[in-house]
Amino acid sequence: GIESGNNTADSNRMQLFNVYVSVREHFHQWNFGDNLIAALIPEEVCNTKMDLHFNFLHAKNHLTVQLIYNKQLYPAEQMERLLNFFQRLVLQVKIKPGVPFHSLDLISKEEKTLQLDQLNSNTQETQLSYTSLVQQFEHFAATAGDRPALHYRDKQLSYQELNNWSNKLSHYLINEHNITLDEPVCVKLERSDWNIVALLALLKSGAGYLPIEYNSSTDKTEYMLQDSGSKLLIEEEFMVEFLQQAERMGDHNPGIVIAPDQLACCLYPMYDKGLPKAVMLDHAALSLRMRSLWMELEFKENEKIMQAGLFGSELFQTEFLLTLSNGGCLCLLDSEHLQNPQKAAAYILDKKIETIFFKPSFLTLFLNWLESNSNYKPELEQLLRRIITCGHPVPTKMTRQWQGKIDTRIYNLFGSAETSFVAAASISNHQAPRSRIGKPLKFSRIVLLDRFNNLPPLGAAGEICIGGPCLARCYMNSPEKNRKHFIGNPHKPGEKLYRTGQLGRWNEAGELEYLGMIEEELENKGQKIDPEDIKAALLNCEGVHAAIVQLRENKDGKKEIIAFIGGLSDETAVMDEFKQRFPPQLCPDWIVKMNHLPVTSSRRIRY
Repeated sequence: GIESGNNTADSNRMQLFNVYVSVREHFHQWNFGDNLIAALIPEEVCNTKMDLHFNFLHAKNHLTVQLIYNKQLYPAEQMERLLNFFQRLVLQVKIKPGVPFHSLDLISKEEKTLQLDQLNSNTQETQLSYTSLVQQFEHFAATAGDRPALHYRDKQLSYQELNNWSNKLSHYLINEHNITLDEPVCVKLERSDWNIVALLALLKSGAGYLPIEYNSSTDKTEYMLQDSGSKLLIEEEFMVEFLQQAERMGDHNPGIVIAPDQLACCLYPMYDKGLPKAVMLDHAALSLRMRSLWMELEFKENEKIMQAGLFGSELFQTEFLLTLSNGGCLCLLDSEHLQNPQKAAAYILDKKIETIFFKPSFLTLFLNWLESNSNYKPELEQLLRRIITCGHPVPTKMTRQWQGKIDTRIYNLFGSAETSFVAAASISNHQAPRSRIGKPLKFSRIVLLDRFNNLPPLGAAGEICIGGPCLARCYMNSPEKNRKHFIGNPHKPGEKLYRTGQLGRWNEAGELEYLGMIEEELENKGQKIDPEDIKAALLNCEGVHAAIVQLRENKDGKKEIIAFIGGLSDETAVMDEFKQRFPPQLCPDWIVKMNHLPVTSSRRIRY
């Protein structure tokens, strides 16, 4: 049975340590028939002060379960589900004695339908017919050619002008450099309107563009060129040569047929640890994602959108593809203004921008600046229709800092390159108890799985896995990583899922909450090791104030445990002390001292 107590919720108590389990043997119980049972239950059991109390009463062949809970903390529906789950567990154990726990069928058909379909109802929306990113852009060049497409500094290009220049470069790539379909081509240009021309030209030529941040090191650039197999690097010298021959290049559309499964973009995720692997994205996935996102967030056709992402980032690709494939105007923020709130605000007002994409850390900086410069606020609020943050879920602490600083709706988009940059969305809510991912977008299915690929009970934690037609093709040249992260949906045969390595749970409102990263299990000297154990041991060494532990591949493909430390001691002294005090299986292969460990504004390690 279920009883709701009137205990007062104490915010200083952790719920985990206010769960009490008691077992009573041989208590008195009388069965009077007609489903009437009487029992003597000790007073101290009924008057529990715990927030959650499971009381098991065992008499002869009967097991009675009494659940007493604090109604200020737990909804009645959640408690009913908990008891139903327990009942199903007991029945399964009775029917299948000796079967491992993870092999028991503990989720009802109704709950499976709820998790797989009802919470993902957007996935069943009407399908959009396929048109490539190139077709979408060329449509607006043909039907609204005079409409502004791109602003950079004092320069403005219409859709027709941008189309003409990208056509010229596309013909140059095809005729002079023999660019072929599905070929990855690297682009490394200083931030300007030519970045956009180069990306469009590659899409029109049938190649897949691969953006490299302009200030990337020579080693990183060489790695990306070799790993991707790109035979061409579009950089400043290349563009100078093109401009010398641009006049003799035609400005008509190349007319290359772009198939749905043709490569559009390769991207090395900026969050990847160690040596990253490029994510390969096809036209169909990106086209579907950008068209559906435009409709769901209710952009208008000629909306002005500011581009503030770094060239090699997921954010930049989202801004670029979303805007120009849907008839918007892309306003490219100068690199000198990327970390300057005042100049960003002045640019928004000057160009009359309606939507801005910011990283959460810069949005915090921007809103804090705005609070001290409130004279900008009325005009910004009048212009801006929405503010969007992308990538990782925004910590609740950060959303509370945003409260009341601007009267504009803030969207938090969750996703990565593997999901065509976006898979779920939420509207910022400072009252939410946990960091929210929100609800799946159209054409995205979000499934939670435990480590045995089972669905966890509703409200329990599981790994966030994302499916649907907007998933990336695969990682380039990385079969092992593909096997690990791209799996078949065990509950929807024929569907592919991407394992994010992040934990989440469905809340009572049918929204996904973010619970953090899944810690990777390390193996050292034949034993499984929790990286937190190595970190704790390092922090016990003299002079070590901070530590990060990672598993990385060396150039020979061998996995090594690397520990990064901050503090007063040097690497040799820490390694010597570590070997003396701790078991050998905890000892990292390398210890690297850093003056400070880089972190984001939300205190996450910046890899």
